[in-house]
Amino acid sequence: MPNQKGFSKIAIIVIALILIGGGYFVFSKKDRNISIQDAERQIDFVETKTETNPSNIYISKTDKKDIIDNWKTYRNEKYGFEVKYPNDWKIQEYTYKNENEVIYVGLDPLEPIPQSVFETMDMPMGLISIGFGGRYSVNKEIYESLEISNIGIDQGISARKSDVRTGEDEPNPAYFNKHMITYYLGNKTEYGDFFKYDIGIQYISGLDDKYLKTFDQILSTFKFNKKEEVFKKQPGEIKSITVSGNDQWLLTVDLLSHNPDFLPGISSYFINQNPKIRNLTVIKDTKSFICGAGPDKNDTTPDIAQNTSVFLSNIEKREYKTVYFDIQGSNVTAMYQQCLP
Repeated sequence: MPNQKGFSKIAIIVIALILIGGGYFVFSKKDRNISIQDAERQIDFVETKTETNPSNIYISKTDKKDIIDNWKTYRNEKYGFEVKYPNDWKIQEYTYKNENEVIYVGLDPLEPIPQSVFETMDMPMGLISIGFGGRYSVNKEIYESLEISNIGIDQGISARKSDVRTGEDEPNPAYFNKHMITYYLGNKTEYGDFFKYDIGIQYISGLDDKYLKTFDQILSTFKFNKKEEVFKKQPGEIKSITVSGNDQWLLTVDLLSHNPDFLPGISSYFINQNPKIRNLTVIKDTKSFICGAGPDKNDTTPDIAQNTSVFLSNIEKREYKTVYFDIQGSNVTAMYQQCLP
């Protein structure tokens, strides 16, 4: 019996060791499998993150500039400007129904609305729209509160900026929950309670602003072009003056040439070798330099700058028929009754 007890104790110890060893083997194998699976998940996560996060790819400022420089270009000859946009974006020009003059341009990363929709519905033309000839206007009461912003190449173009976020209280659901940024630039004209601008650039996006940086890049490419025919201090004879609106006049001007054989009191300073008629629209804010008549009766003496409305109201009284004006791009930026060189 004592031997049997001793044998039993030994057997119990051996069995216990076997169970402990087997348990450790199973546990260590399971733990190793878990570690391997976790490592595989980490590898998968890193690979997935690298594939789906393009921000991990560094693009230098030089590369970005090269990319933008190679974008497509939209040019408008009438208003004398151009702007670049991404190569994969779509563009659409819009006219009034049954007319040929382009009044808006829509730019969109997917597709601007078609002409037929533009004619029948009030909705954003695209992510970005550009309007010409007073299509964008701003109320005089809020005009002064608008931010003055510089845009274009080297930020050389001054504009008024409106920045609005809408909710769901807009009368038109097409403009619910939008971020709307509008830049007003070029010449402005008074129209009732509004100022109309030659050019308006508008961004209308969802509140996520997915393309806001691209919009800023597009703005940075905007520039006015100089037309081939630029008259700097070009003399001209006013043929007619027509009131075309509130404090706005249409001048018909015949361009003149300086007379190389001019003699004071004998011959005219100006000659009309190659008549060229130009129609100029001026507003009361346009400054005009009145020149007093000298002994040669050719208005060569400079005087003070006057408001254009005053100048035009006195032009017949003083018999001033000769004007100077500058044209930049296709927009008349100033009209002068200016002293001769």
